[in-house]
Amino acid sequence: MTAQTSAQVSSLAIRQMLERLRRRPIALLAGCGCAMPATSISLRDFEEALAFHIQTRWQLSPGGSGNESDLDQLIDAIEQRVDDRDRILHELHNSLQSYAQQCSLHRFRAELAE
Repeated sequence: MTAQTSAQVSSLAIRQMLERLRRRPIALLAGCGCAMPATSISLRDFEEALAFHIQTRWQLSPGGSGNESDLDQLIDAIEQRVDDRDRILHELHNSLQSYAQQCSLHRFRAELAE
C-alpha cells in the first residue's frame, strides 16, 4: 500500500463528494399560486461555474478527452500542481460543501450525508 499525500486524499474526497451530489436530484419549485410548475436542475450548471472560477483564479488549464466533466478534468490538473495544490483543493472542497449546505437549507435534497 502506498502512502497518499494530503492533496491526493483531498482530491479523492472531492471526487466522492461530487459523485454523491451528482446522484441526487435537485428539485426547484417556482411559480404562482394558481400553478406551481416543478422543474429539476442538476449540479452541472454549478460545476461549470465553479470550474470557470477555479480556472480563472488559479490560472489552470485542464486538458482531457472531453468525456469527463469540467471539474473532473480540473481536479486532474490540480493534482499536478506542487506549490498551491492544497489551497486550491481546499477552496474547491469548501465551495462544494457550501453548495450542498445551501441546497439542504432550501430543501433541494442535495445533502451529503449518507
